[in-house]
Amino acid sequence: MAIASILMRTLINCTLFTLVWFWAASPIAAADTVLLIKSEGTVFREVVEGIRDEIDSELTIVDAVVDDQSEPAAIKTLLLQHRPQAVVLIGNKAANQYAVLQAQDKTLVYPPSIITAALFVDALLPSMQQTVGIRYEIPAISTILAMRPVLKKPINKVGVIYRQWMQPIIKENKQFLTNEQVELVEYQVGNKPKNTNIAVKKGIRYLLKNQVDAVWVINDNLLLNPNTISRAWKPRLQKARIPVLVGVESLIATKLQFGNLATVPDLYSLGTQTGAMVFDLMDNDWQVTAGQVEQPISIKKSINR
Repeated sequence: MAIASILMRTLINCTLFTLVWFWAASPIAAADTVLLIKSEGTVFREVVEGIRDEIDSELTIVDAVVDDQSEPAAIKTLLLQHRPQAVVLIGNKAANQYAVLQAQDKTLVYPPSIITAALFVDALLPSMQQTVGIRYEIPAISTILAMRPVLKKPINKVGVIYRQWMQPIIKENKQFLTNEQVELVEYQVGNKPKNTNIAVKKGIRYLLKNQVDAVWVINDNLLLNPNTISRAWKPRLQKARIPVLVGVESLIATKLQFGNLATVPDLYSLGTQTGAMVFDLMDNDWQVTAGQVEQPISIKKSINR
């Protein structure tokens, strides 16, 4: 009986050891960590909801909030504390502070990161390590295709005003439009125009002279703000009475009443798309091809008739 008891205890201990070893080795038990860095706001909460629904069952998610008073050093503390396999940067504040940290501290080993729900991801990526992203801006052709059913007049020629640094974005959009037999009429201004209102007025004059069927307005805080809208964009375009395509829903919903169609990413879908990119990183052993950018897979449209 004593020998049988000893053999039974040995068998139990071996079984327990095997279970403990399996638990430690299991990717579900020892879940990888993803650090989400975001600002407060409804927009970012919807994106996070989509991310959580996509990856929460398989990966550990750690939330962190940044604001105007946050320091990049606080992000470094989070990286050292949680040792995440990936970082998701939600919004421009998070992306900018992460970029500053990378510039300030070259000794830190940075995990791969994904930028989402941020404007002009293309401009951020070249200065960042191990980073990919999803654009927030909707391609012009998607907006035009969404506009066609509500217009009696076809859109064959679209005008755009943009700053010099946006050339890669414009070039890509021009190709999309050409594929759909839509001509893009471009007016480029300098990166820092001396007088923005005058630059916008000249641009609109040029577009109207070239008889565009619609104007595509890019989300650029320098060219598009309450001052330029009221003093340059609206006075000229209202007289022309042609469709204005914008990428910010609030522009057609507020007292500004600027724009006829707004197309923006569906925020929840933007989150699930970001979660899918996290899984792609995981499947690739958390290695990233830096600089890659995806288009939003799902959009919402709002029409101001």
